[in-house]
Amino acid sequence: MIQSAIDIPRTRQASVLFLDFGADSQVCEPGELEVSEHGMCFHSCWQFEEGSVISVACVKSEFSGEQERSAVEGLVARCEMVRVGDKRMFRTTVAFLSVPEECRRKLRALGADV
Repeated sequence: MIQSAIDIPRTRQASVLFLDFGADSQVCEPGELEVSEHGMCFHSCWQFEEGSVISVACVKSEFSGEQERSAVEGLVARCEMVRVGDKRMFRTTVAFLSVPEECRRKLRALGADV
């Protein structure tokens, strides 16, 4: 069962997380989002239940306006409350489940850009 979806489009300055296809959003400053072909870690204002499965759509926006989109499901391995400045946030670690090779290449490229 998919609990939530997060879109991660790239902007020129930061990445943006969208919850439930745009129901809420949050900007991730540099260093608050790590992506690899195996999973991702991010700070967010949302708390996810550990063990839940979420759907992640990664959208890489080019300066030309073109976008590449990859979708993958992941298991929330950890979600712990942390303080970032004066804000209460949740450091979330997601382990991707079965990732097709084409998607792995895109995730590697996305991770290099974040």
